[in-house]
Amino acid sequence: MIDNADKIDSPRILLVGDSIAQGYFPMVQTRLSGKANCARYTTTKFLRDPDYLPELSLILRRYKFDVIHINNGLHGMDYTEREYRAGLHALLKTLKRLAPKAKVIWCMTTPVRMRENLTQLNSSQNDRVIARNRIAAEIMNHNRIPIDDLYEVIKDHPEYYEKDGVHYNTKGKIAEAEMVAEIIERNLPGKARFR
Repeated sequence: MIDNADKIDSPRILLVGDSIAQGYFPMVQTRLSGKANCARYTTTKFLRDPDYLPELSLILRRYKFDVIHINNGLHGMDYTEREYRAGLHALLKTLKRLAPKAKVIWCMTTPVRMRENLTQLNSSQNDRVIARNRIAAEIMNHNRIPIDDLYEVIKDHPEYYEKDGVHYNTKGKIAEAEMVAEIIERNLPGKARFR
C-alpha cells in the first residue's frame, strides 16, 4: 500500500514486514502524519521465499524512500538459521542496489508466547526467534544499520498479546507503534543519525 504516491513534499517511509507490522502500521502512519508519507509492504513471505525480493524490488524501483523499516522474522520457521542469514545478506544487497540513499532500520522479531498460557514464552518457537535476532544483530551492527528492538519492548508484557500468542491487542500495537514511529522520526532526513 503506497499512500500519497504522487506526493514528494514530505519524506517517504516504507514499512516492510508481516502481520505484526501490518497491525501497528496505521498508528505509525497517524503519528508521523504531517512529517512523512508512510507506505507498507506486508506479506507472509519469508526472506528466502523466491517471490519476496522480486516483490520488494518492484516497489523500490518504482518509488524512492527516505527511511525503510523492516520487521520480517516470524514466518519461515521451517527454514534453517543458515538460510535466514543468507536471506538477510540478500536483502541488504538488494537495498544497497535499489535504495542506496534510504536510511534502513532493522526491527527485531517479537517474542512468541504459549497459546494456552500467555504468561509463558513458547520455548521451541521463541528460541528460534532469539537465535535469529542474534544473527540479525550481528549483520546489522556490521553494516552500521540501526536496530529497533521490539523484542525487548514486548518480552515482559503478556498483557499485550491476543490469544494466539503471536499477535497483539490494541495496547500492544500502541506500544509497538510508539517505538517504531520514534525511531523512524529520529532517522528522517535532517535528523541526527544514530551512528
